[in-house]
Amino acid sequence: MARPRDSGAVAYTPLSAPDNAHSQTQDESTVANKRTSIWARLGTVHILILVLGSIMLILPVLPLAWLWAESMAAAAGQEPSRAWIAVIRANWTARIVTICTAILRTVVTTQASVTTAMFAGIIIERVGAPLVDGPFYSITRALSGSPSNFLWTSSLPLRGTGLSVVIVTLILLEVSVTMAVQLLSTLLLADFGNGAFTGPSNATNVRILNDYGGTTLSQPWWSMPPAAGWTFAEQSEPSVTGPKFDDTGHTYRAFLPYPEVAQRTSIRHLRGPVTIIDQRVVCVQPTLRELRLDALNIGYPRLSGQIAIANSTYPMLQMTESQPYLPFTCALTSLFTNFTRAQAQTSLCWPNDGAGWNVSVEGRLVPPLALINDSSLDAYVDASAMFMLLDIVSSAAIRRGVTQEVHSVGNNGSTSSPWVMLGNGADPPSVRVTACMTNLDVEMFTAGLDSKWEGSEPTMSWDRSTEHYNTATTLTQLGAIHPRQPLDHRGVLALTPRSDWQSFSSSGNVSAYQHYVVNTQLLADAVVGSLLTPQTAGVDFTPEHRNQMVSAGVIFSPWASADYKAHDAHIDLFQDTLNQTQSPAMALQALLTRICQMAYYDMLQRIDESKVAEATFSDAAVFPTQWTGFGVGMGLLLVHWVVVAIVVGLFARYTRHSLLGNHWQAVSQVYSEDTAAILEKADRMNDRDVKRWVKSKGHRGKLYSFARDEGEGRVALRVNRPDLPFK
Repeated sequence: MARPRDSGAVAYTPLSAPDNAHSQTQDESTVANKRTSIWARLGTVHILILVLGSIMLILPVLPLAWLWAESMAAAAGQEPSRAWIAVIRANWTARIVTICTAILRTVVTTQASVTTAMFAGIIIERVGAPLVDGPFYSITRALSGSPSNFLWTSSLPLRGTGLSVVIVTLILLEVSVTMAVQLLSTLLLADFGNGAFTGPSNATNVRILNDYGGTTLSQPWWSMPPAAGWTFAEQSEPSVTGPKFDDTGHTYRAFLPYPEVAQRTSIRHLRGPVTIIDQRVVCVQPTLRELRLDALNIGYPRLSGQIAIANSTYPMLQMTESQPYLPFTCALTSLFTNFTRAQAQTSLCWPNDGAGWNVSVEGRLVPPLALINDSSLDAYVDASAMFMLLDIVSSAAIRRGVTQEVHSVGNNGSTSSPWVMLGNGADPPSVRVTACMTNLDVEMFTAGLDSKWEGSEPTMSWDRSTEHYNTATTLTQLGAIHPRQPLDHRGVLALTPRSDWQSFSSSGNVSAYQHYVVNTQLLADAVVGSLLTPQTAGVDFTPEHRNQMVSAGVIFSPWASADYKAHDAHIDLFQDTLNQTQSPAMALQALLTRICQMAYYDMLQRIDESKVAEATFSDAAVFPTQWTGFGVGMGLLLVHWVVVAIVVGLFARYTRHSLLGNHWQAVSQVYSEDTAAILEKADRMNDRDVKRWVKSKGHRGKLYSFARDEGEGRVALRVNRPDLPFK
């Protein structure tokens, strides 16, 4: 119906078909053909967004996946590519994430707008909508928009049908993904952390021990604390406990030829000259005779007698058949107070200063035949060094002020124990003894050291409340716990197998054997040369004992004479290992490692000779260290792509009259005999007024959809009534 013109109104020209326009029949035929084509319904622009957008969802992911994969490999210790290293050192990691996620967010948002238009077409053609929402769905097909717009309509298109449930689920998924993908860069950057990667291999200079001038390391190492918790490289066998013995197994340890802690903890690979020592310790039940427990001076009790190893009892020991009884006099912990077993009361003794001992642990680094009567080496190099460990198990059972004969009274209640229990037969056992042997010979080899983890150098801090050193991390590093942890948990490098080692000679006039002599003298002297004796400790003997020679040793007890005991750091390291593992071999091995390291690194700073080695170090950087954020982000993109693919399929299957992006069609299809009354009155009404008017006319609860009237041939918004010939 024509509206009367106001006097002040602007004239307008009505839209009318030109004279040369095609006939309505021809136009309808063209439209009919178009609506059967999915290409026509989607439109070229939208198809390009869907197709090219899907490709663009893949392309930015490729550099991100490469960055994460290389980073994970680098964090696991593998050598990364040079391209990855260049990106890391140029600080381009965060920039790559920012650029790629910006592209991905744009693609997802753009495709979501196309998906929104397809949702609207499916809903208005197949699912149906309340009358008041009809214009919204129709216009959304032309203007697209965000899928979150569906949340603000009168109601979600949940109509109790399977298709409506699928549509609502897809809408909620796409809304969630579209919102979450805006935080994609945050998700990816959450994977970033401080990490270390293996740099390229380079030639480097390493220091070697070659003190041909005969300098010795006669420092009081046992009474000094370790300056660091030096890491090392290890290749070891499992420890074994058998009948009457405790064996750590071969434990080859290579000391790193770097004086600086940063170099030692960051080394990832080294191939070159390194000092290697086999710190295998075997503790066995010794054969003892003529034992006397002297407690005349309760401040300095001692055990004396003779010691030997039974023939053919321990297969890992050699030359036991020719070993005579060796005399010893070993100091014990002072007896001023009756201590409990839990309180450390152990002493280490070197019987007869190693002279006359022939027993050797099998599998030495350098066979004894190579020594060729070299007088420059002391007796402890010719055979394995033997140390006695004497542990007071009951100080109350020791009779003060007297000297009494004692003998073996058992083996600590177990046939597998390496300890021999001693007593007088009338009182409970008072002392237990074990004989521990180790090879102190040291050799320099060209060998390989590798790790895929950061080295660890824990220090033992003093706990004021317990008056005890915290040794937990140090015990783990030294493998002084049961079960022994893997090398990566200990922060220790892996030493290549012995078959891979090669003898090293620094120059044409210095043989590998001479290196063996030098290294063995230096480190063996550090172990046995710094042991204390009563003479050097300044102990005041009673007149009747002034001339009695006492074997060199050291006491691991905080109640020993201050001049004769080990430093508290060594005491706590030894006693904590012994208490936790019940293995004297493992406890002594931990101590020997520390003493040898103290001497080695002290000497390493004094020398100036170095040789070339191939080394790889780790560099610190910020890069992805986990897959969590990346996995969540890629999952969001996958969900989005799946939703888009499903919606395209539903749009192709269930729509016939929706041409996306066409504004006139969107407006025209809203007009029908069911909506004409509203359109006539809605020019000055808001949506709330329209809702009230629709409700007052009884249209509430009815569903409307687009369909073609077979009679009129026009597609419009009509109420869903089965009696009307719409399709």
